[in-house]
Amino acid sequence: MNRSRIISIATLVAVLPLIAVATAGQLSHTQLLGFLSDPPPHARVSRSDAAVIGTIGAVGVGRIEVRSARVLFGQVDEGFELKRSPSQPPRLQSGERVLLLLRGARSPYLLVDHSEDLVKMISDTMEARWSNAIRDLRGALEKPGDVTSNDLAWVYRRWLDQPSHDLQRAAIAGLADRRARFHPLPGDFVRALIDTASNPETDFDVRRAAAFVAGRISADQPALVALRPQIKKDLARLDSELGE
Repeated sequence: MNRSRIISIATLVAVLPLIAVATAGQLSHTQLLGFLSDPPPHARVSRSDAAVIGTIGAVGVGRIEVRSARVLFGQVDEGFELKRSPSQPPRLQSGERVLLLLRGARSPYLLVDHSEDLVKMISDTMEARWSNAIRDLRGALEKPGDVTSNDLAWVYRRWLDQPSHDLQRAAIAGLADRRARFHPLPGDFVRALIDTASNPETDFDVRRAAAFVAGRISADQPALVALRPQIKKDLARLDSELGE
């Protein structure tokens, strides 16, 4: 990714709220950071009939075998097949352990995610974290109305606190969704994003994304006007630390 294309964080918040909102609105999530792309995690899970973490078996011409599936929600057998499009085949290899969001009533299923969005497990610890995360997200989405909105925001807050860059990326992408009903978010969510951006042990691109989303949320929300001077100071510091 060409970091010179990423908008300056300090520029984003220099003229809160009007110019910052307009500037952010002209740039897609993908132009800013690859993993801030539509749809956000809650939209993907909402579109799914089931979710599993499974091991890829044989990769055939029109089908992909999945075995040893850990079912996170939905009704799925331990072994099943995925449909494989010859024109856009998923980038999956035999033996990989992958989080799969599925559509369909029976095998063979369709994948909800594009292959570049698939999360591949590299350890038992990572698998346990993602299993709990997806179950929590699904649980929040199954609650009614305003309860769902509040719980969903806190699911992402918990993901943000996890020592997992993949979960942190997903949390930031979720909180960045301006259409989500959990907006407006309270100031402590912005503070949590700034804390993530300030952590030198966090992945560079995660830090940049967290800082960007913190600035945009503060620009979007009139209720945070009293916090903007401190937020602006924090983001200017981060722009210096994370800039070129």
